[in-house]
Amino acid sequence: IDIPIPYDIDLKATEEVMNDIISTIKKQDNVTNAEYRKISDFADSSVQHRIKVYCDPALRPQVRRDALHAIYATLATHHISIPYPQLDIHTKK
Repeated sequence: IDIPIPYDIDLKATEEVMNDIISTIKKQDNVTNAEYRKISDFADSSVQHRIKVYCDPALRPQVRRDALHAIYATLATHHISIPYPQLDIHTKK
């Protein structure tokens, strides 16, 4: 799962948040393990951080939904909003 984090959030702080996310996800039902895989991409509006969640393949959709919920809640707890794509338009006068 890729997690978008704004560019203005400090990397050390982000890694602490990712560790909180991993701890929360590991406690969920049907999760056998979860790992923080570090930065996966530099996107237009965010730095993409990747986590990997291990579970029974038959349970993957529900485990993913539960993980996304945990991610969203943990980011909110740390006052981090999920960035959305933005486009700045500059016009000449």
